[in-house]
Amino acid sequence: MGNRKHIPVQVKEKIVAMSHLHKTDIARNLQCSRNTVHNVLRLAARTGSVVRTPLLNGEHRLLNPIDLAVGWNSHSHVLDPC
Repeated sequence: MGNRKHIPVQVKEKIVAMSHLHKTDIARNLQCSRNTVHNVLRLAARTGSVVRTPLLNGEHRLLNPIDLAVGWNSHSHVLDPC
């Protein structure tokens, strides 16, 4: 991916507050990219929040990528050579 930079929550909230303006004008005023403005506004429209929150944490995975590549027999909990 491209360069990533942390955008403070206060700036994201300003983006939403300025959403009546053109995205280019918002980006210029807040010194961020137009893509950042677009992404923040899209997130706010979809979730009602300007901060992404991770899904609920679950249990650790029982399989690792090597197990998946080799094959896993879930009945006996041993590797199945396929």
